[in-house]
Amino acid sequence: MRRGLSPLKAIILLLSLLWLAAAFLPLLWLTASSLFGDDVAAFLKSDATPRTMQLLAHSLWLALAVTVTSAAGGVGLALLLQKSRLLFRRFWLWLFVVPLLVPPYLWALGWADLLSPEGPLARWLPSSSLEPLRAWFSGFGGSWFVLSVVFLPIPMVVTALFLRSVPAALEEAGLLATGWRGVLGGITLPLVWPGILLSAVVVFLLVLGEPTVPQFFRYNVFITEILTRFAAFYDIRSATLLSLPLVLLAALLLFLEYRGGRSHTPLALTFEGRETLPVPLRHPLLLEVALGGFALLTVGLPLAGLLAQAASMRVGELYAHAADALGNSLFYAFWGATLLTLFGFFIGYGVQRRLCGAGRVTEALSLFLFALPGSVVAISMILFYNRPSFAWLYGTAALVIVAYLAKYLLLPSRITALQMAAIPPSMEEAARLAGASWRLRLVAIVVPLAKRGIAVGWLSAFLFILRDTDVTMLLYPPGGDTLSVRLLTLMANGAPSLIAGVALLQIAVTALPAAFLSLLFRGEGR
Repeated sequence: MRRGLSPLKAIILLLSLLWLAAAFLPLLWLTASSLFGDDVAAFLKSDATPRTMQLLAHSLWLALAVTVTSAAGGVGLALLLQKSRLLFRRFWLWLFVVPLLVPPYLWALGWADLLSPEGPLARWLPSSSLEPLRAWFSGFGGSWFVLSVVFLPIPMVVTALFLRSVPAALEEAGLLATGWRGVLGGITLPLVWPGILLSAVVVFLLVLGEPTVPQFFRYNVFITEILTRFAAFYDIRSATLLSLPLVLLAALLLFLEYRGGRSHTPLALTFEGRETLPVPLRHPLLLEVALGGFALLTVGLPLAGLLAQAASMRVGELYAHAADALGNSLFYAFWGATLLTLFGFFIGYGVQRRLCGAGRVTEALSLFLFALPGSVVAISMILFYNRPSFAWLYGTAALVIVAYLAKYLLLPSRITALQMAAIPPSMEEAARLAGASWRLRLVAIVVPLAKRGIAVGWLSAFLFILRDTDVTMLLYPPGGDTLSVRLLTLMANGAPSLIAGVALLQIAVTALPAAFLSLLFRGEGR
């Protein structure tokens, strides 16, 4: 007997179609208008200049260098912190995540303040020894170093998640035949390889779309050229056509990653903590000291630079320049995270329970949009919604939240799916056989058991919206700029002490939800 569409499947299908129409259709429109418009030939003749090709080469080289560094460092840290019993390993794990949670250019600003003639290092070191360091940071060196630190947490966290899912019995069996080096190389790393590959591809694409840090260090890249064509010259045609290579490259790399990951044995990933088989360490104290030195270099020193620069700032001046922007940030983050959690919960639930094919399509496309440069997502929104029929939406705060929905749906949907993997479907099935309606099963069984995953998904979306610059910068309505955008504006002509103060305020605002997030993971992975 053919069964009709259940209410739960209908909700998932409706939310998926809404997301596809509101969030993904603009990108399709951008791609189609670029590929099939009449301007392509003229663009190739006039805009595909040697300088444009050089900027693209700069971007690819920077993305490759950052990907290699952050992947190597992230995988190494994940192995050390997840497969050991170091005393402060949880503290180090969360500390190394901090650079990802705030706008990347804050760390560039911190290093600039640290190395400036008035900075803390100038009091201890002669100017002749600082000049080579300043010269190295100006250009590719600074962009590579700061972005490597910022994106290192992605391979670290993803690899750690995969490591938690490696069955301890497999490693124990391997230890009967060989040592830990052979087990890690022959069993553990091959099993977590899909996670390493996925995180490397995501980092590569995120670096391609990151304009602020290269711009700060005056290293010309391709995405800056797109923003310049759009924001400075308001040349939408040229900006749209220049965005096309990034869209096609993102699609190609994610497709190759999908094909590469399929050839490996899949792990049963779950959000819940599992006991991992620890690797014995010879010098744990020495490793703790080394991790402390790495934390000082990547987090402590740039923060010290900001604190030293902000020492002369007046609190009243900070309030006058940042209070309204802080309110806007919290408004966007709260409503954006709430809407994302609603969509992410139902779509992640549908994917994990295999309820609706549209949910799986939506989740796959959300990875594509997450990896795509935020400025390209924003330009596609402008191109699609800037017409009389969408006058009620264009130029309002609602369009900014729609763009967040497009960009960050992956976070709550994937987290919900991982959380649902730890909840046996038999519990819902037993309730269904007892006569419980779908609403009762959802409210009395699924939501209470998945509440931690829902909270983590909401906080993750909240933090990523707080740090967002690219999407907000192009879409915010008059008077609706956020703290990260206000800081970027102040960096053009504001006082250094005020800029450092606003940067510290952004970090402080991020610290509270990040602390809640760490508490939700308390007790995991021990």
